[in-house]
Amino acid sequence: MNTPKVSEAVPLIATTLGGMVIGAFATNGFTTLGWELEWETLVAGVLGLIGGWLAYKAATDHRRVTENRNAYIFKARHLRDLFTVRDLLESHQPLACGQKVATVPRLDTKGIIEKLNNAACFSEPLPTSLTNELEGLCEALPLFELAAKGVQWTMKSDSATTVTIDDPESMALSFASLQGAVDKLIVHLLLDETRK
Repeated sequence: MNTPKVSEAVPLIATTLGGMVIGAFATNGFTTLGWELEWETLVAGVLGLIGGWLAYKAATDHRRVTENRNAYIFKARHLRDLFTVRDLLESHQPLACGQKVATVPRLDTKGIIEKLNNAACFSEPLPTSLTNELEGLCEALPLFELAAKGVQWTMKSDSATTVTIDDPESMALSFASLQGAVDKLIVHLLLDETRK
Protein backbone atom coordinates (compact mmCIF):
# COMPACT_ATOMS: atom_id res chain seq x y z
CA MET A 1 0.00 0.00 0.00
CA ASN A 2 1.40 3.38 -0.96
CA THR A 3 0.86 6.12 1.59
CA PRO A 4 1.49 9.72 0.57
CA LYS A 5 4.42 11.52 2.14
CA VAL A 6 3.77 14.56 4.33
CA SER A 7 5.85 16.74 1.99
CA GLU A 8 3.53 15.81 -0.86
CA ALA A 9 0.45 16.87 1.14
CA VAL A 10 1.80 20.33 2.06
CA PRO A 11 0.77 22.02 -1.22
CA LEU A 12 -2.74 20.60 -0.95
CA ILE A 13 -3.07 21.72 2.67
CA ALA A 14 -1.75 25.19 1.83
CA THR A 15 -4.14 25.48 -1.11
CA THR A 16 -7.08 24.45 1.06
CA LEU A 17 -6.19 26.88 3.85
CA GLY A 18 -5.58 29.65 1.34
CA GLY A 19 -9.00 29.02 -0.19
CA MET A 20 -10.65 29.12 3.22
CA VAL A 21 -8.97 32.40 4.14
CA ILE A 22 -9.90 33.94 0.80
CA GLY A 23 -13.47 32.69 1.23
CA ALA A 24 -13.64 34.28 4.68
CA PHE A 25 -12.42 37.58 3.24
CA ALA A 26 -15.03 37.40 0.49
CA THR A 27 -17.89 36.47 2.82
CA ASN A 28 -17.16 38.99 5.57
CA GLY A 29 -16.17 41.89 3.33
CA PHE A 30 -12.84 42.52 5.09
CA THR A 31 -10.68 45.29 3.80
CA THR A 32 -6.94 45.06 3.56
CA LEU A 33 -4.79 48.17 3.64
CA GLY A 34 -7.84 50.21 2.78
CA TRP A 35 -8.62 48.15 -0.34
CA GLU A 36 -11.84 46.25 -0.54
CA LEU A 37 -11.45 42.73 -1.86
CA GLU A 38 -13.60 41.82 -4.82
CA TRP A 39 -14.80 38.31 -5.56
CA GLU A 40 -13.15 38.29 -8.98
CA THR A 41 -9.78 38.92 -7.37
CA LEU A 42 -10.40 36.19 -4.83
CA VAL A 43 -11.40 33.67 -7.50
CA ALA A 44 -8.32 34.56 -9.53
CA GLY A 45 -6.18 34.05 -6.43
CA VAL A 46 -7.74 30.67 -5.69
CA LEU A 47 -7.32 29.58 -9.30
CA GLY A 48 -3.68 30.74 -9.16
CA LEU A 49 -3.09 28.66 -6.03
CA ILE A 50 -4.72 25.62 -7.61
CA GLY A 51 -2.69 26.09 -10.79
CA GLY A 52 0.51 26.38 -8.78
CA TRP A 53 -0.30 23.24 -6.84
CA LEU A 54 -1.09 21.32 -10.04
CA ALA A 55 2.20 22.44 -11.60
CA TYR A 56 4.10 21.38 -8.48
CA LYS A 57 2.32 18.03 -8.43
CA ALA A 58 3.03 17.42 -12.13
CA ALA A 59 6.74 18.20 -11.65
CA THR A 60 7.11 15.93 -8.62
CA ASP A 61 5.16 13.11 -10.26
CA HIS A 62 7.36 13.36 -13.36
CA ARG A 63 10.49 13.27 -11.20
CA ARG A 64 9.22 10.24 -9.29
CA VAL A 65 8.34 8.38 -12.49
CA THR A 66 11.78 9.15 -13.96
CA GLU A 67 13.54 7.97 -10.79
CA ASN A 68 11.52 4.73 -10.70
CA ARG A 69 12.23 4.05 -14.39
CA ASN A 70 15.95 4.63 -13.75
CA ALA A 71 15.80 2.25 -10.77
CA TYR A 72 14.47 -0.50 -13.05
CA ILE A 73 17.21 0.25 -15.58
CA PHE A 74 19.84 0.17 -12.82
CA LYS A 75 18.53 -3.16 -11.58
CA ALA A 76 18.45 -4.67 -15.07
CA ARG A 77 22.00 -3.55 -15.81
CA HIS A 78 23.72 -4.24 -12.52
CA LEU A 79 21.90 -6.83 -10.36
CA ARG A 80 23.59 -9.77 -12.09
CA ASP A 81 27.00 -8.06 -11.68
CA LEU A 82 26.27 -7.47 -7.99
CA PHE A 83 25.54 -11.18 -7.52
CA THR A 84 28.76 -12.01 -9.39
CA VAL A 85 30.70 -9.63 -7.14
CA ARG A 86 29.10 -11.12 -4.04
CA ASP A 87 30.29 -14.58 -5.15
CA LEU A 88 33.77 -13.20 -5.90
CA LEU A 89 33.92 -11.58 -2.47
CA GLU A 90 32.94 -14.90 -0.87
CA SER A 91 35.81 -16.61 -2.70
CA HIS A 92 38.16 -13.82 -1.55
CA GLN A 93 37.04 -14.09 2.10
CA PRO A 94 40.58 -15.00 3.32
CA LEU A 95 41.58 -11.39 2.51
CA ALA A 96 39.29 -10.27 5.34
CA CYS A 97 41.09 -12.30 8.01
CA GLY A 98 43.70 -9.62 8.74
CA GLN A 99 46.69 -11.89 8.02
CA LYS A 100 49.76 -11.02 6.00
CA VAL A 101 49.49 -14.15 3.82
CA ALA A 102 46.22 -15.51 2.44
CA THR A 103 45.17 -18.16 -0.06
CA VAL A 104 42.27 -17.57 -2.44
CA PRO A 105 41.00 -19.77 -5.29
CA ARG A 106 41.74 -17.06 -7.87
CA LEU A 107 42.86 -13.49 -7.29
CA ASP A 108 40.44 -11.15 -9.09
CA THR A 109 40.29 -7.86 -7.19
CA LYS A 110 40.37 -5.99 -10.52
CA GLY A 111 37.22 -7.82 -11.65
CA ILE A 112 35.45 -6.88 -8.40
CA ILE A 113 36.46 -3.24 -8.73
CA GLU A 114 35.52 -3.02 -12.41
CA LYS A 115 32.02 -4.47 -11.95
CA LEU A 116 31.31 -2.24 -8.95
CA ASN A 117 32.66 0.87 -10.68
CA ASN A 118 30.13 0.31 -13.45
CA ALA A 119 27.30 0.26 -10.91
CA ALA A 120 28.68 3.16 -8.86
CA CYS A 121 28.97 5.40 -11.92
CA PHE A 122 25.25 5.24 -12.80
CA SER A 123 24.60 8.87 -13.73
CA GLU A 124 20.80 9.09 -13.93
CA PRO A 125 18.67 10.25 -10.97
CA LEU A 126 17.50 7.39 -8.73
CA PRO A 127 15.03 7.18 -5.84
CA THR A 128 16.46 8.50 -2.58
CA SER A 129 16.53 5.11 -0.85
CA LEU A 130 18.52 3.52 -3.69
CA THR A 131 20.82 6.53 -3.88
CA ASN A 132 21.62 6.14 -0.17
CA GLU A 133 22.59 2.48 -0.68
CA LEU A 134 24.68 3.42 -3.71
CA GLU A 135 26.48 6.09 -1.67
CA GLY A 136 27.53 3.38 0.79
CA LEU A 137 29.05 1.45 -2.11
CA CYS A 138 30.77 4.60 -3.41
CA GLU A 139 32.35 5.17 0.01
CA ALA A 140 33.56 1.57 0.44
CA LEU A 141 34.86 0.96 -3.08
CA PRO A 142 37.82 3.43 -3.12
CA LEU A 143 39.05 2.09 0.23
CA PHE A 144 38.99 -1.47 -1.10
CA GLU A 145 40.66 -0.38 -4.33
CA LEU A 146 43.45 1.29 -2.37
CA ALA A 147 43.96 -1.76 -0.14
CA ALA A 148 43.86 -4.09 -3.17
CA LYS A 149 46.89 -2.31 -4.64
CA GLY A 150 48.87 -3.78 -1.76
CA VAL A 151 47.97 -7.39 -2.62
CA GLN A 152 50.51 -9.38 -4.67
CA TRP A 153 50.34 -13.03 -5.57
CA THR A 154 53.34 -15.01 -4.46
CA MET A 155 52.45 -18.54 -5.55
CA LYS A 156 49.91 -19.98 -7.99
CA SER A 157 48.64 -23.48 -8.53
CA ASP A 158 45.68 -24.87 -10.46
CA SER A 159 43.41 -24.66 -7.42
CA ALA A 160 44.69 -21.69 -5.39
CA THR A 161 46.63 -18.45 -5.36
CA THR A 162 48.67 -17.43 -2.35
CA VAL A 163 49.02 -13.69 -1.84
CA THR A 164 50.84 -11.33 0.47
CA ILE A 165 49.03 -8.27 1.79
CA ASP A 166 50.99 -5.09 2.55
CA ASP A 167 48.45 -3.77 5.10
CA PRO A 168 46.27 -6.67 6.31
CA GLU A 169 44.25 -4.54 8.75
CA SER A 170 43.23 -2.03 6.09
CA MET A 171 42.39 -4.84 3.71
CA ALA A 172 40.22 -6.56 6.33
CA LEU A 173 38.33 -3.36 7.16
CA SER A 174 37.83 -2.27 3.57
CA PHE A 175 36.83 -5.80 2.54
CA ALA A 176 34.17 -6.01 5.27
CA SER A 177 32.90 -2.54 4.40
CA LEU A 178 32.65 -3.37 0.70
CA GLN A 179 30.99 -6.71 1.35
CA GLY A 180 28.42 -5.03 3.61
CA ALA A 181 27.70 -2.32 1.02
CA VAL A 182 27.20 -4.88 -1.76
CA ASP A 183 24.93 -7.02 0.41
CA LYS A 184 22.83 -4.00 1.43
CA LEU A 185 22.47 -2.90 -2.19
CA ILE A 186 21.40 -6.39 -3.31
CA VAL A 187 18.90 -6.70 -0.46
CA HIS A 188 17.49 -3.25 -1.26
CA LEU A 189 17.02 -4.12 -4.92
CA LEU A 190 15.36 -7.45 -4.10
CA LEU A 191 13.14 -6.10 -1.33
CA ASP A 192 12.08 -3.18 -3.52
CA GLU A 193 10.04 -5.65 -5.59
CA THR A 194 8.20 -6.97 -2.51
CA ARG A 195 7.29 -3.45 -1.33
CA LYS A 196 5.33 -2.70 -4.49
